[in-house]
Amino acid sequence: MADQEGTPQKSLGTDVISPSKTLYSTPSTSTSGFNSGNDMSPPWDQGWQLFIPASIQDGSSRFGFIENALSEGNEQKLIEVEEQCKSLVNECEEGSDERRWLVRQLVEVRLKIQEKKDEDVSLKATVRLVLGHHMQLQDNNLNNTKLQCDRCCAAIWAMIHSWFRCIDCDYVCHTRCLSLITRACVHVAVSERPEYELRICPEVGLASSQRFKCTECNTPVTFSECISHFSIISFYWL
Repeated sequence: MADQEGTPQKSLGTDVISPSKTLYSTPSTSTSGFNSGNDMSPPWDQGWQLFIPASIQDGSSRFGFIENALSEGNEQKLIEVEEQCKSLVNECEEGSDERRWLVRQLVEVRLKIQEKKDEDVSLKATVRLVLGHHMQLQDNNLNNTKLQCDRCCAAIWAMIHSWFRCIDCDYVCHTRCLSLITRACVHVAVSERPEYELRICPEVGLASSQRFKCTECNTPVTFSECISHFSIISFYWL
């Protein structure tokens, strides 16, 4: 066959690549990730089934407790699952796919347990328990909001002062006032007695019950010009 100028054209013959031929090579081992036959999907398209042995997939209900424990994140349950995983690893055949998969799951469980322990340590470092309050250290760079300390009644400037807030009742105070807190957390009182106060005016008053002292710090109440007026009010309340 010649072109327009008369120069013969070299025949490609068998060198022409047929469109029907595949560019994927047949895998030499079953662990390469490709399936034999016409299924030429690459391993990254086969999802999680590529990494889980067939024996595990068939008995997924048997090992479902591992995934459940990892998703729940309960530390005590994770510790129990760790022991179960170690027993299952010892029962599996050496070098089997099932054993390798269980070892990976065991590593995941141990990492999750360590994360929970680290969370507990960091939480204890920033949360302090005072009279039922769970006082959590606040970020002083969070905002420029002006708050009032519930202990000393002085201002708390979030940009300047170090301060704590109760995560249960929102009680706030300076760091310096943390050891001086005298008010118990109302969340504890509500938890112990979860009911409404139906008495509008309980028969306890400032004079009979508190003896004219602060109920928190026992500081005596001082009176000046309004003592007579206060006595009348106290009389009606009693």
